[in-house]
Amino acid sequence: MKKVSIIIPTFNRPRLLEICLWSCINQTRQPDEIVIGDDSTTIESQKLVEGICNTVPIQILYNRNTPPLGQGYNIDSLLCAATGDYICLIHDDDYLEPLALERMVPVFQDPRVVIAFGKQTIVSNEGRVDMQASQDLNTAYRRTQLQAGLQASIFESAVIQQVPNNGFVVKAEMAKTVGYKNAYRLFGDACDAGFAILLAEKYPEMKAYFIDEYLAAYRLSTQSVARSKPDNNAATNYFGYIYEYATKVQPSKEVECWLRQNSSVAIGAATDLGRLRDSMEWLLSRYHRYLLLSPGGLRRSFRLARASVKRLLVC
Repeated sequence: MKKVSIIIPTFNRPRLLEICLWSCINQTRQPDEIVIGDDSTTIESQKLVEGICNTVPIQILYNRNTPPLGQGYNIDSLLCAATGDYICLIHDDDYLEPLALERMVPVFQDPRVVIAFGKQTIVSNEGRVDMQASQDLNTAYRRTQLQAGLQASIFESAVIQQVPNNGFVVKAEMAKTVGYKNAYRLFGDACDAGFAILLAEKYPEMKAYFIDEYLAAYRLSTQSVARSKPDNNAATNYFGYIYEYATKVQPSKEVECWLRQNSSVAIGAATDLGRLRDSMEWLLSRYHRYLLLSPGGLRRSFRLARASVKRLLVC
């Protein structure tokens, strides 16, 4: 029987880690091991894990990273430490639904499948479920009944972020070959989405599999990377990578549509980060030109012009 490892990167969130950890322990198809990488600056999470280890039959492997590794390198170390044939990644502020492994692991009987995932439930920082927001999220990322099953293109599934940031199951050997540290080097704060891109590029012949069920919860945590870092580079790094890809090959309609839909956010983020050359190129690209004379397009042009003048004055 194939082994399944669940890996959990954690950082200073013992209360949420406890919820996440019990969601992994209480799976209807229990994991063979749970591996935790702790970047915390206190020992609260360590004490929590040590207390739970003594009460459950599942092997829980815990490592305190001193000094902290950071998100991408922490997850990479967990990939290396996991011994299962399949690996499920879940962040410490999120959690798995009870049927998650029972639903995802069997789809790997099809040898073409490299990664499997379901829908995400949106929960508040306090744990309140928002079903309308959940439906909106999954519809936006094309996780609906119409898309259920084997996906035609793993690359398109990765680009449009149909593959969620976590709560998925992936073939261990292939995940380790790709690595999260490589995703972090290329994508920075967008390393979760970047991992799916690199997996698709490394194994273009493989497939992603979507299960039309709520299998994981995504928490709108006040301590998430997107909310806690003023210099978050996720939008710019991710858009920039896909944009460069589209300049080298003829992108599919799905990829071109994604670039048009996300150009505005990327331009604004690049301007805020001082990446003015990127911002200008994207502003005038075919993915945004049609918006130049719109109110939003004019605002973005003005912000970019103001940032450029400010830089010239400083120099």
